[in-house]
Amino acid sequence: AFAAAAPASVVQHRTYPTLAHEIFNEPEREQVLAELTHWLARGGAAG
Repeated sequence: AFAAAAPASVVQHRTYPTLAHEIFNEPEREQVLAELTHWLARGGAAG
């Protein structure tokens, strides 16, 4: 519902096939957090 209501310019879909369901608690969490930080910094959440 959130992605459908959000502007297409801010919606991104990422998959992490080697990670389990708690991606922020995986050994690779730094990669996930870096991508999230980059998305937020460029205005992803604000549009």
